[in-house]
Amino acid sequence: MILVALLIYPFINAAQAQLVFNQPYTYGLLSQRYHYYILGAIGVVVSLKRNWITLDQLEKYFVYSMYIILFIMYFFYIFVDPSLFSGTEFVKLTGYKGWIYEFPNGATAGLLIYAAITVLKDNKRRHIITLLLSFSFFPNLWTRPIPNFNSCPCFTSFLL
Repeated sequence: MILVALLIYPFINAAQAQLVFNQPYTYGLLSQRYHYYILGAIGVVVSLKRNWITLDQLEKYFVYSMYIILFIMYFFYIFVDPSLFSGTEFVKLTGYKGWIYEFPNGATAGLLIYAAITVLKDNKRRHIITLLLSFSFFPNLWTRPIPNFNSCPCFTSFLL
């Protein structure tokens, strides 16, 4: 019954936003993306409990999805001018660098920590390239003050 409520809730909010604010229905659905994260997590737990997927398959899917996200972020950093996306939440204007991308660093941090664990604990040397790519995605680690999000995954991986 709770899952039904989680499924219906974003649609109700989207309809209310359309009626009250004359906002497009899809914007209302997209604004409720955290509910979809919860549903995805519940789906993973149910899939593991019912043996639809194994833990090794889940790990493989996780790593492949992180590679895809890292590839997309590198592609945009290297080949696409961020000023094309001015006015969106993916870029911001800084005084010293101009337009820069504001991608979520959680995916890169997850891949960085995973690669550090597999290299240090499991001695899987093939993940050294992944570790270096993930480290290179945090180039401003040493130019900012210490208490920021970018330093957390690096210091965590050093502690491992």
